[in-house]
Amino acid sequence: MARRVFASWSGWLALALSASLLAAAPLLSAAAQDARGDQRVVGTLTGEEVKAILAVEGYAGITVDEDDDLLFSMEGTRCLVITSQRKTSILARFAWSGTSATLEGVNRWNREKGFSRAYIDGDGDPVLELDLELSGGVTVARVKDFFRTVRVSLTTFKAEVL
Repeated sequence: MARRVFASWSGWLALALSASLLAAAPLLSAAAQDARGDQRVVGTLTGEEVKAILAVEGYAGITVDEDDDLLFSMEGTRCLVITSQRKTSILARFAWSGTSATLEGVNRWNREKGFSRAYIDGDGDPVLELDLELSGGVTVARVKDFFRTVRVSLTTFKAEVL
């Protein structure tokens, strides 16, 4: 009998606790709800999905073209984000013309900096690229972190190479 009373009492306690937790769920802050969404794992991303992630990070004026690539401004510089054909990687690219960038400066960048690559294109203009592989899955938080790295790399590249 004591066992049945205990089982009944613990069942009611569990039910009461779960009900109170469910009632409290809407009280979670937007930051806490975002943090839960940031742990979602993605293995592919469309242009529209990347646009939504960037919008949460505060970027506006993003256009997605017919190839599912994005164009927007980051730190006053036009950014092209290319989604691979299979949507399993993204590439952030910046290109400039009419700068004082040199091959020596670009080569120094590649020797000293990680996570990106720079080169002088066929017109003699500097290009900075960073890419993120999604195959196997990454969290949305990692995608957001990638774009923070892109921003830091862009700012540093402009100061040190251009």
